[in-house]
Amino acid sequence: MRIDGWLGLIIGPLLLVAVLVAAIWAGHGIYAERERNLAIRFTLAQNDGLARLVADRIAARLEHDIAAVGTSAGSTPAGAMVATQEPAPTVGIDDDMLTVTLQSAPGTGHRIGIDTGSLLAGLERVAPGHPGIVVLYDHRGRSTWRRPTPPGATASAIAAIQHPPPNAGVIHSSAGGTVVIGHAEIPGYGLHVRVVSALDEVLALTDGARSNMRSWGWSLTIALSAAAVVLVSIAYRQRRLCHELVRAGEANSELVARLRDESSRAYQLASHDHLTGLPNRMLFSELANSHLSRAKRSHSPFVMMFLDLDRFKRINDTLGHRIGDLLLQEVANRLRGCVRQTDIVARLGGDEFVLLLTELDTIDDASRVARKLIETVAQPMQFETHEIEVRPSIGISIHPRDGTDVETMMRNADTAMYEAKRTGSGCFHYYDPSLNARSSLQLDLSGRFRRAILGDEFVLHYQPRVALNGFRVTSLEALIRWQHPQRGLVPPGEFIEYAEQEGLVIELGNWVVREACRQIAAWLAEGLDVVPIAINVSPKQLRDQSFVDVIRESVAHCGIRPELLEIEITERCVVEDFERPRAALETLSALGLKIALDDYGTGFSSLSYLKRLPIDIIKIDRSFISDIRNQTNDAAIVASTIALGHNLGLTVIAEGVETREQVIYLRTAGCDEVQGYYFQKPAAADVIRPLLEHGGLGLPAAP
Repeated sequence: MRIDGWLGLIIGPLLLVAVLVAAIWAGHGIYAERERNLAIRFTLAQNDGLARLVADRIAARLEHDIAAVGTSAGSTPAGAMVATQEPAPTVGIDDDMLTVTLQSAPGTGHRIGIDTGSLLAGLERVAPGHPGIVVLYDHRGRSTWRRPTPPGATASAIAAIQHPPPNAGVIHSSAGGTVVIGHAEIPGYGLHVRVVSALDEVLALTDGARSNMRSWGWSLTIALSAAAVVLVSIAYRQRRLCHELVRAGEANSELVARLRDESSRAYQLASHDHLTGLPNRMLFSELANSHLSRAKRSHSPFVMMFLDLDRFKRINDTLGHRIGDLLLQEVANRLRGCVRQTDIVARLGGDEFVLLLTELDTIDDASRVARKLIETVAQPMQFETHEIEVRPSIGISIHPRDGTDVETMMRNADTAMYEAKRTGSGCFHYYDPSLNARSSLQLDLSGRFRRAILGDEFVLHYQPRVALNGFRVTSLEALIRWQHPQRGLVPPGEFIEYAEQEGLVIELGNWVVREACRQIAAWLAEGLDVVPIAINVSPKQLRDQSFVDVIRESVAHCGIRPELLEIEITERCVVEDFERPRAALETLSALGLKIALDDYGTGFSSLSYLKRLPIDIIKIDRSFISDIRNQTNDAAIVASTIALGHNLGLTVIAEGVETREQVIYLRTAGCDEVQGYYFQKPAAADVIRPLLEHGGLGLPAAP
């Protein structure tokens, strides 16, 4: 910008401020003159009104008193007499009394007194604080009565006004004072009332408004001056900024080129998984929507697969995140190698992958691809000294049957994947609408689970173990149930998963311990022949350092013998961490609790556990009992397990006994006890109580 332009930018605001200041003070003068004229007109009107009021009151008093005098003397009305006789009334002051003498003949007349105090008080009520002076003139124009006594300047101005006095208006007297006069005549008596206000006192009433106006004027002047300074400062700063902007523009040109490079790199980072290099959720959604649009136009198959690695968390926790990252990278490479270039493989996060298969010839091709993915991923992987095998679970959704948009298809494929996990490791499952109802139920149970513990919604059911020699009840297994307010009794298989997710497995297990001890104490108080109650212990609960203390405190609090509690564990309790669970079991065994190994025969190291753990009881898994009469292998396993247990001095119990034939076979094979629906389903404490009273089930002595 040129120099004259900058000067114009500076001088312009200054001229504008000067014009505005001049306009402000011109307006102030006009406003002050208008206020002066308004004050004079108002005071003049007020003084006229007050003069009229005083004249009316004096006339009324004169007429009243004259009438009273005339009546008593038998004369004519006073008003007529005064109007026709000379000389006119005379006025005088006697202290606070205004006296009016009416003469009917020389040397005779009537003297009437008026209280000036009450007269002035009446005026004060009508016009409080009025600055005027009330003056009464006789027919000669003499000022014979003034109230209140005027100050010197006003008195001089009043005295300087010669007879006859003006009726009303603003009068400049020869004495130098200026007054505002209101006038009224008392007809028939030759008297005049004038209310006089000094102009200085009238204008003093407007001093406040004029002072405020001057204050506003000075405030605006100062504000405008400050604004002018600010504008000049801004103009100067803008000049500096202009030069800086020119330099910044040159620097920005360099930055633009760098930003283009950074933008492409940022897009790569924002759209791809940094670990595997696969598209992430954002890019996958964009690509999937594009492919879906083409599939809708061409009516070609469109398949989405949701893939999750089984046991990945355990591998990550055991071997560390570095091995876990290497595993994910290898899985990503294997997935890419199983599909075509037109297909999309993406990583959503963690161990979750999603695949989009396009241009399939038939829907059956999806099953072929799923099997290929499972077989490829399941191949052993070697990382340093670790050989690892993982199996994926895959959920499949198909367009348009399972959804017409990407989000719906992903959600349904995810639902199908969880169903595949429930089926078993290394499986795939197609989406089915019935899965949504199950997912809704699971979501409801998951959301309410924590409140269920706080709300005491759990109960224990009990299933008896029966000795095959005499069919006596030897013990009870405690089985937890959720008494759901809307869904009724919910079995543990439907909510234990949520207890693990919420981190409440230990709290739930401790509740079972306390409730079992409480029930034993209640039955003992009733005098029943109580048998031991067996409680199932989870791996996390057994590894918890406070578990043994919970057992001790619960037994002591309820006042029962430790021998009335039994502990049931599975191989899972010791497969990951052996030493800590073994120490806890040895402590509990020393207290007098019996230890049972549940689901015997389904693991790989059961014989080792029998040798290294303080086991008292082994329970043969129900899978070996269900078809024992027809499967020679199951029968051989059961027979050898019974023989092994007896040789080790252990009690052998068969689970899942449901038929008379199974009872006969197990008794013949030498099994000690059985448990199953054939004798009693799990039931509430009040249903089990009669069994404790009678000591048996009332079954035939020998089947």
